[in-house]
Amino acid sequence: MFPAFLLEFMSLKLANLGTKKYNIIMIYTIGYAGATLDRFIEILEANKITFLIDVRSLPKSRYFYLFNGTNLSKSLAKHGIKYENWKEEFGARQENLNFYTDGILDYDKFATSDQFKKGVAQIKELSNQNINNYLILD
Repeated sequence: MFPAFLLEFMSLKLANLGTKKYNIIMIYTIGYAGATLDRFIEILEANKITFLIDVRSLPKSRYFYLFNGTNLSKSLAKHGIKYENWKEEFGARQENLNFYTDGILDYDKFATSDQFKKGVAQIKELSNQNINNYLILD
């Protein structure tokens, strides 16, 4: 469908257990290599993305400067899409060396950290704010 992009989604299914109702949360992930900024934004709009979470530890691109954090934030704002970088919560280059095994980030260790759990809590909070379509840029 979009050969230059990885576009996947996970859905936490609508649960209706007794009187409890839960929001549907759509979490999309996307890459940007080989895409134009216009095409990237077109895909976001087509999927009703209102919030982009950038998890890159270094939100920069040597080859795709329009996807640098600052440039991307400005471009997305023009289309009503909020941008934030959550490198502390989810980035692959963490400062705490305890999260590494043989020089590589150990995601099993990192997933137990307070900062990772904070990121997960923040995602849940987005749902509480009725921000139900958001995207993770990696």
